Amino acid sequence: MASQRAFSPAAVRHPCLRSLPRGPVPAPALAPSRGGPPDRSPSPAPAASADAALVLVEEDQRHYREVNDRSASRAGLDSPCPADFYELLGIDLDADNDAIRSAYRSLQRIAHPDVAGDAATGLSILLNHAYKTLTNEGARAAYDAAVRAFRERVGSFTGMPVSAWLGPPGEQRALFVDETTCIGCRNCTCTAPNTFFMEDDYGRARVSHQWGDDEEVLREAMDMCPVNCIHFVRRKQLALLEFVMKGCKREDIAIVARRRSGNMGIAPASNDPFTRAEVFLRRRERAKSAEEMTGEDPGRARSEQDEELSATIASAWLAVDPELRAKGWPSWEQAAAEAKT
Repeated sequence: MASQRAFSPAAVRHPCLRSLPRGPVPAPALAPSRGGPPDRSPSPAPAASADAALVLVEEDQRHYREVNDRSASRAGLDSPCPADFYELLGIDLDADNDAIRSAYRSLQRIAHPDVAGDAATGLSILLNHAYKTLTNEGARAAYDAAVRAFRERVGSFTGMPVSAWLGPPGEQRALFVDETTCIGCRNCTCTAPNTFFMEDDYGRARVSHQWGDDEEVLREAMDMCPVNCIHFVRRKQLALLEFVMKGCKREDIAIVARRRSGNMGIAPASNDPFTRAEVFLRRRERAKSAEEMTGEDPGRARSEQDEELSATIASAWLAVDPELRAKGWPSWEQAAAEAKT
């Protein structure tokens, strides 16, 4: 599966853009920018807390969509977490046995239940199985193939949006394009080229810079969309939506048109990014225990890497105290802390 690409002006090619001003556009980043140029700030947004329902003006309501994550937000299940054994141990795929052993011993000194308490039992079990898998030549070869396929297909949720942030820090709304329903008409890229671009892999619109154009222009672009695929979403849900969008199938535009005309059945619900995001959160909420996932046999090495194992790792990791996570996994805990802001 192709990964999401950062915006570059060269990626937007449309005749109607030639007459538009070519002002400087800040380079995008994998993490949100801290504030934006004052002349690009949108009009003030309605005041709302991150967890309260947004107070939307009438123009926003018909374009607004939300991931149902109330319980997940309270439980922290929408946090970035390690997703596979390599990330759990904090090592690279080419790490040798000495590096694996060193990482394992260091983390077990922190996360063993005798030190960290019963809450760390699941995490300690997973560390044991990570060590057994990666130090067994046959099991590691099978696991490496599985983890590479998993990273290509799904990857790790880091909590960092792909689109760059140019809006004010207090703005709670973000823009998101549902690429599974986009028909590639280019209306949005023509109307608001500093916000939208056409990605190369599927020929669908995507947001490059949040609030790259004035709010009035953005609303015009949304109103011009013939399939209503551009949505206002919660800023705190943007990173998850952009993440799950990578795994959604983009059907041929002719098929999308046939579905809209009623000549075909509706697209599978699992292909909707909002539904997919909710499934991602529910999978973490209902994750198998470490014992169930890795097997009762303490000598068994696991060679599979899938969404279930990823959810079990996340659930076990989130179950321990944040101070312990910060000590053993500082970069992941920092990402989790930043995702809450």
